[in-house]
Amino acid sequence: QIRLDKVIVIVAGAVLFVILERFIKLSRMGKAIRAVSMSEETSKLMGVNLNAVITITFAVGGLATGAAAFFYMTVYEITKFDVGFTMGIAAFTAAVLGGIGNIRGAMAGGIALGLLETYTAAILGTQWKALTVSVGSNVAYVFTHFKQAQKES
Repeated sequence: QIRLDKVIVIVAGAVLFVILERFIKLSRMGKAIRAVSMSEETSKLMGVNLNAVITITFAVGGLATGAAAFFYMTVYEITKFDVGFTMGIAAFTAAVLGGIGNIRGAMAGGIALGLLETYTAAILGTQWKALTVSVGSNVAYVFTHFKQAQKES
């Protein structure tokens, strides 16, 4: 059965994703964030205010994390002391799977990781759910380093 809170979370998440992507691609600050991510020294020479970019980046990241926590609490109706840690590890793994610096890739990595967790929990049991993120992150790291080693040789 489809619950209204889950639909609201999915729609709100999609809206926030589109807003974040438009902010990064179209706004002046988004261009500055991309410039700093490519080369801090070059962007400083071009007149980008590094302190402002770093501040805005952390503020946007904090707001996105707060929204994710709110969505989590809305759907699961429970809170734990380590919910931020496990969600942070999963988010980092999703970003590595999708490619660091690629918003759409991180979204695809998050969906892939979520599907992997769901199917693992359904097949092996919910006690294996946390291990799925750990294994996923290790596999992502191995493949990322393998791709980098291939590019260098």
